[in-house]
Amino acid sequence: MDVQEVLRLADHLVFTKTGKRLDDLQEAILRGSLESEKYSKVADAFHCSEGHVKDIASDLWKILSDALGEEVRKYNLRSTLNRQKYSNFLNFAKDSVQINHINVCNEPPLSSDDSVTPKNNKNQPLLRVNLDDAPDIYEFFGRIEELETLTDWILEQRCRVVMLLGMSGIGKTALAVKLVQEIQQHFDLVIWQSLETAPALNELLINLLQFLLDKPANQLPINLNEQLSELMKGLRSQRCLIILDDFQTLFNSGQLAGNYRPNFENYRLFIKKISQFNHQSCIILNSWELPKDLIELRGKNTAIHYLLLSGLGESAKDLLKAQGLSDIENWNTLLDYYGGNPYFLNSISTVIKNLFGGKVSEFLDYETLFLGEDLTESLTQQFNRLSELEQKIIIHLGQIPNGIMLSEFQSNLKISHSDVLKALASLGQRCWIERLELDNKTYFTLQPMLKYYIASLNEL
Repeated sequence: MDVQEVLRLADHLVFTKTGKRLDDLQEAILRGSLESEKYSKVADAFHCSEGHVKDIASDLWKILSDALGEEVRKYNLRSTLNRQKYSNFLNFAKDSVQINHINVCNEPPLSSDDSVTPKNNKNQPLLRVNLDDAPDIYEFFGRIEELETLTDWILEQRCRVVMLLGMSGIGKTALAVKLVQEIQQHFDLVIWQSLETAPALNELLINLLQFLLDKPANQLPINLNEQLSELMKGLRSQRCLIILDDFQTLFNSGQLAGNYRPNFENYRLFIKKISQFNHQSCIILNSWELPKDLIELRGKNTAIHYLLLSGLGESAKDLLKAQGLSDIENWNTLLDYYGGNPYFLNSISTVIKNLFGGKVSEFLDYETLFLGEDLTESLTQQFNRLSELEQKIIIHLGQIPNGIMLSEFQSNLKISHSDVLKALASLGQRCWIERLELDNKTYFTLQPMLKYYIASLNEL
């Protein structure tokens, strides 16, 4: 669909839902979305704030989403409307598309034998998807900017390697699932592989090649270099999207972040080939920590990007609302305590509902954080992965109310400047520490939830 077709269709949908036509700003937002313009550029053209444009855009996406029965956002506007052309929601007549008997644009008709999914032409293979390893996501909150960023990296910048980083429970997997739902139609093949059991590289490659080449394992090469060569051929000949979840299982525990375990060093070669050699595909890696070799490769290669996920921010309130919690005026305190981590917030919401009838104020009256067995187990698993030096720094930070400066680590813990820098860099990659800027000075601290966890360790 061209721009005018999109505008006509959007105008009709908005009029159907609201009784009003698109205004000039709404049209500019739609045009800008189709041309990958930032909201700031639209704001400049209309002499208004970027925040105002975002508010108008948010209302517009909601209207279109309600009208089409699926989520519409800036990053998926064209693909959603294109897909809707072929759905049962659109009825094609001889010279025009009809929606509820109103003509909106010209397109050839679909026959009664056409399926909901558009038929591909001879040069466009049918999309094949294997999401057997992907979890079901029943609720998804926020992450609009993250989705836009990832979509831009993958579809516009054609990145070969994208990494989603963050603590356990922060929503990496949910974000990846949502992203796949939004962009999969731009690929020939999509496959999700869980690395939870830490498969050897040749085992992973066999799984990928079986799907990419549609061949049984006994017809595939057994030599690792030949397997990698076949994979690269597949990534060049077809536009593939590969998601590797739980990449951190390949790394050593008890060391600084991103060091491969013995017998998994050959994954370095896998990452190097995918990031440096030309192909038309993309690999998404979900991990608690960043591989060292990817840091080195990123400095030389713009085809690699990584996104460090933090808490949900204001969108976390939608999660609390969905959980049925009350006392909205106290929600910010709850979000600060648990860092906006969706897994932790879901867990504590269950406690608040079961013990306090959903009343956040009564829970907060106890003036203490609460970590159930599931949260404690999750944090312990991540804490045990830290090196001895990292654990020493984390325990020290847990005892400091307002954070400390870099120089204080050296004097308080008797650690060399070099070791402090290495440990802080590693902890930053693992999302264990927060950096604060006060009076032009940099301080390091922990989230309240992590401080409470460290305090509980000291009581053991």
